[in-house]
Amino acid sequence: MKTERATGLLIAGGVTFFAGYGAVYGVGALVTTRLHLDGKSLETVDYYPLYIPFAGAFVGLATTSPTATEAAALITCGSVQIAGGALFLAGLLAEEKRLVKLGGVELWPSAQGVLGRF
Repeated sequence: MKTERATGLLIAGGVTFFAGYGAVYGVGALVTTRLHLDGKSLETVDYYPLYIPFAGAFVGLATTSPTATEAAALITCGSVQIAGGALFLAGLLAEEKRLVKLGGVELWPSAQGVLGRF
């Protein structure tokens, strides 16, 4: 038996977290860039909290005055980030036990009978 990290959980957690974080980060980047191009002052932009991992989407609910659809999207993305972080943490803490093949037996027929390697 060999014990190793639960790599499936690590990969699933990382992918899930970055999917949620990437969506929120992308929206924040697009909005702040658009406001900058329109000549609006970036000091008044309330979208900067979206760049914070895990909590940014929830802080963005309070700072951006979102519509119902935008609020649902922020809650979903924030929840996806938290779920991804939890999966990743579980992957760090969990261990998988695997059977390790130490040797093998190979047999094949021949003119002298059955030959093999052990």
